[in-house]
Amino acid sequence: MSHVIDIELDTGESNDYMTDEVGPPTDHMLVRDAHELGDAVRSLRRARGWTQADLARIAGVSRPALIRLERGES
Repeated sequence: MSHVIDIELDTGESNDYMTDEVGPPTDHMLVRDAHELGDAVRSLRRARGWTQADLARIAGVSRPALIRLERGES
């Protein structure tokens, strides 16, 4: 069983659920640890053309907190 976090960057909505699927659905990203989560957030942020400051503002977190997340730190 895998833990999947589905984040809609346009709306800010987050769905957190468990799945028995062999692989992630094509419109989801499966992350296994903090470093993969950070890589996924950075990749999605860059694909949108957002700066760290942009995403931090949208997510309601500080830029240093976002930097720690992208680095896979706690």
